[in-house]
Amino acid sequence: MTVEDQKPKFVLPNITDNINGWGPLENDVPDKLLDIPYTPFSKSERIGKIADWTSSQDYGNDKRKNYQRNDQIYGSGLSNAFNYRFAAEEEASFSLVDRASSSSKKTSNYRTAQKSNRQGSKLVRNYRPAYQQGYNRNKNGRRFTRQDVKILDDAVKIGDQWKAIEDIDMNKLAKSSFTVNDPSDISVYGTLNYYDLAIDRISAKSGVALKGAKRVIDNPSTADDEVIQSIAKSTSGRAVFATDSIISTLMCAPRSVYPWDIVITKCGDQIFFDKRDDSQAFDYYTVNENVNDNSIDQNDIINSPSQLSEETTRNCKCFAEQSVNKDTKYQFKEAYPFNDEDSNDEIGSVAFRYRKWALNSANEEPISLIIRTTLDAAVQQKSNMIANKVSSMEPVESTSPLDETLFMNIRTVDEFDLYRNTSWRKNLDSQKVGCITSEFRSNFNKLSKWAIESILSGADYIKFGFISRVNNKDNKRHEILGTHTFKPREFANHLQLTIENSWGLLKEIVDKLMQLEDGKFVLVKDAVKNTFTLYSVPDNAFDETDNEDEDSS
Repeated sequence: MTVEDQKPKFVLPNITDNINGWGPLENDVPDKLLDIPYTPFSKSERIGKIADWTSSQDYGNDKRKNYQRNDQIYGSGLSNAFNYRFAAEEEASFSLVDRASSSSKKTSNYRTAQKSNRQGSKLVRNYRPAYQQGYNRNKNGRRFTRQDVKILDDAVKIGDQWKAIEDIDMNKLAKSSFTVNDPSDISVYGTLNYYDLAIDRISAKSGVALKGAKRVIDNPSTADDEVIQSIAKSTSGRAVFATDSIISTLMCAPRSVYPWDIVITKCGDQIFFDKRDDSQAFDYYTVNENVNDNSIDQNDIINSPSQLSEETTRNCKCFAEQSVNKDTKYQFKEAYPFNDEDSNDEIGSVAFRYRKWALNSANEEPISLIIRTTLDAAVQQKSNMIANKVSSMEPVESTSPLDETLFMNIRTVDEFDLYRNTSWRKNLDSQKVGCITSEFRSNFNKLSKWAIESILSGADYIKFGFISRVNNKDNKRHEILGTHTFKPREFANHLQLTIENSWGLLKEIVDKLMQLEDGKFVLVKDAVKNTFTLYSVPDNAFDETDNEDEDSS
């Protein structure tokens, strides 16, 4: 045996470099390690822990930690196999007894009361929307982002054959600006009832029961709208087709928190924005979307986000029907376009106004934007307004002439918690503006979309009905407690919504799509980050037959 043979030998292990990510390759894991769970970690973390006792909701409470670094640790706060799980029953049965004597002396005088009032009014005056604040603080005083508050699922499952084209930062697009000229009317369909002015005399002390809706109003997708398809056939050059709910979602995208997706079809110079058949983002109104601390009690079924969304959407339809006089009408030249001959359903008060905008600057090739907008009711009022006094709005039959008729959209704001300090039954009659302001904070995105939709439709007013539950635990019975009226552009100013920026965001998206080849695409709003991703998808991505084949396989 030689001297070299007696020396210890070091044999290098076989290491495969993962150039596309962090961690072992999927096909290079030894068989004995396949079933071991893996927890995400940052490259700067100390690895080697058996269990993570700090990455639960109390993570980052240690004042010796750097708060900003805690927010950036990848995987912190996630529920995974390494996290310690509290025993809920044992935790609930444990309590501490405080034997220290507590002072019952209260110091309150006129000066402290005035200071409190000044601070309260300052909050209203200096209110800024949540998406502009950058960050806020949770109950423990630590900075948090939306990831700490809401863990949301993606709006649509990303298919294996989908190809990501571009990630778009909505905050950057929000800085764009574009000014459009007044639109022109293509056609108007439907019949409106006149608003019942007796509804405005309802007060919180004498609430009126909200009745169920018996009439029907359809909301077909862009592809199912035969009027849009007919307009598309007769339109030459570059053009974009969509409904007002889809366009308002895009124009208010930086304010949205919940995920959503839009199906886009490009055929030659024409682009169609549409919704999926099973998508609820454009058929139901959200509730408390912009609330920072929106913890959900899984046992409170009727107050879950989905149930509240259905409740507020139902209330809005019921109030819109109850607040109009069925014996009056403003009938347009074209009849309701989506009526089924075999159906005996009574059609509600609605007008579909198809309008066209020029979405191009002076030096660009023309782009026509055709949108189906909606009006909910007419209101009898003598006015010098000339915005709606055009030939396309002339009625075939009407209770009042055009020069004495204005148009409005009807929406509702809802109260689900009757025991809060700002109960509408106590404060609505004297503090109606304050009640509206509280809705700004919690439903910022929804109200912004309503303002955009009313501006697009050319409505003269937005009528809001205050709807409250009769019983805190009953989501079927409600009362009307009052109303409030805004002009759409004034309402947008209250929401700090700059219309030029919203048009600029929409134009940036349209310009990106015009540069693509023909095909089918999906624009997906991220569930956590304030971005959306543009995917190229197969032509049969959302076909029912294709989905059935995938399920059977």
